[in-house]
Amino acid sequence: MKTYAILVSIIVIGLILSLVSNAISSDHWTHPWILQLAAILVIGGGLGIIDKSLLFNDFLNKTRTLFKIHESATDLGLKEISRNAQDYPFSDFIKESKSLSIVMNDGRTWISSRLYDLSYRFNQKDKITEFFLPNPEGDFIRILAKKTNYTEKEQINKIIETKKRIIEEYVARGKKGILKIYYIPNYPTHSVFFGSTKAIITLYSIPRTRQAVPLFIFNNNNIDDSLYGFVQQDIKILRKESECVYNSGDIS
Repeated sequence: MKTYAILVSIIVIGLILSLVSNAISSDHWTHPWILQLAAILVIGGGLGIIDKSLLFNDFLNKTRTLFKIHESATDLGLKEISRNAQDYPFSDFIKESKSLSIVMNDGRTWISSRLYDLSYRFNQKDKITEFFLPNPEGDFIRILAKKTNYTEKEQINKIIETKKRIIEEYVARGKKGILKIYYIPNYPTHSVFFGSTKAIITLYSIPRTRQAVPLFIFNNNNIDDSLYGFVQQDIKILRKESECVYNSGDIS
């Protein structure tokens, strides 16, 4: 608004000078200078207002676009995006989620690096934990082994070892809470970490070469068609389609 006031003042000064030039004899040496200065001020001020208006309209359009993006993100429940899933601190999420469902390819490395957090979780009586892993006897194993540069036998052993490590840690903590492990009939297209308050998704790279993969966090905003709701429904269906290979039973 301050800029507009200045530009309007410039135009007013130009108009006043134009009136002054009319009052001066056309033969006076100041007449052409005052007339030209008046024209410059009026034209310059007018063009300034037009330019400012266009910039303001552009700003408004960009602001509307940003608000639409924000509204979409809010409706979908999107909270955060990270360029590298390895940098995300899973510790509190693992320890504090009352229910936790995890879907991954084999998970051996992930489980090994987070045994302390899982140990803490398995020592809580009110926790429900589910793991979904590819069936070692399923058709996907051959494809997964080829993609990760392992033999089929090595890939099968990785999944079996992951299952074993989870159960051993759970038993070592006194088998508190509920633990279920499922073998899924197909293959996961991304990793899923589904908790009570948020869902975390990490993508898989398409080529064999290992590289940093992005991570997406979605809050539980209690909207059915949010992405949290989509993951929740996906887990529910996956649970029905999968084979439960370990079930600790009721909470102890």
